[in-house]
Amino acid sequence: MRDPDGYWIPDTDSGIWIPSDPDAHAKLLTQANDHCGGKLKPLIKMIKYWSRKNYDLFRSFHLELICADIFSRETLTTFPVGIATVLHRLPTYVGQQFMDPIYGISRVDKPLSLEELTKIRTRINSDAQNSVDALKLEAAGRHVEAIEKWKYIFLGGLPQ
Repeated sequence: MRDPDGYWIPDTDSGIWIPSDPDAHAKLLTQANDHCGGKLKPLIKMIKYWSRKNYDLFRSFHLELICADIFSRETLTTFPVGIATVLHRLPTYVGQQFMDPIYGISRVDKPLSLEELTKIRTRINSDAQNSVDALKLEAAGRHVEAIEKWKYIFLGGLPQ
């Protein structure tokens, strides 16, 4: 147990113990989800699914905080628009240190090599463009083609 609140947990990348407060983190994300009308948590699950299918280079908690940060300034209208929004905003977070919002002393992002950064940025940019194409196809009533774009983004399967 950590005094006054939270716990000490091991950081497998640095080999040191870092502070964590799951209750404070849960409260922060619940408030962000409420701000988005209950749509943020399901969107985060979809983005985590995308991440696992695409090199798995983001820590789960990092993606939660990225999504909460993005939608603290943007409106989350629909899930397809939300996914497209995250994919378009995600490059600004890649390769940047992202600190724990409660304590501010430990990184929540995963340090990436130059090769990993290049690989994930390329994929994000491709998927961001494909998400715009999918939204345009959907708006034009071309649903089957839109679904095919989403399947490409999620590498063959759609999140359930």
